[in-house]
Amino acid sequence: MEFKEKHLNKTIVIGESRRYYTAEETHKEIPVFWEEMNNTGKNNKLLNQSNQYFQGFLGVCFPKKPGLDYMIAVSSDHEDEEWNTGVIPSGKYLMFEAIGPVPNELQKVTQDALEMVNDSSEYELRIAPQFEYYPSGDVTSSDYITEIWIPIK
Repeated sequence: MEFKEKHLNKTIVIGESRRYYTAEETHKEIPVFWEEMNNTGKNNKLLNQSNQYFQGFLGVCFPKKPGLDYMIAVSSDHEDEEWNTGVIPSGKYLMFEAIGPVPNELQKVTQDALEMVNDSSEYELRIAPQFEYYPSGDVTSSDYITEIWIPIK
């Protein structure tokens, strides 16, 4: 499985969040969450607030006990009263690419990447947000690339 080791500077993100408690729930409900954001036009409103550090959307998993908060977000230079705010701390990440339609290929590659990191003696997960980067494009295309960023020590 191919990946790149990256360093990310502290990044402020703003967006809309929902809490999920199980892996099954995240696989089923997060695509519905994205559909709702797109159908209501909130995605365009949110994109207008982006500082374009990441030129597209982020799907950020903030670890919580129990579960996780998943935020559909954009990078920003500031907080915004209309949106939830989160911080992705600076640090090292492994970046994997999922090539193909969202969410199927994304879910498969994410699972494989996490298994690879967990089974590795070279890398150790860091407690920090994991995130997906969705550049502009057709997410249903067979050649669409989603980046999966996994925090490591």
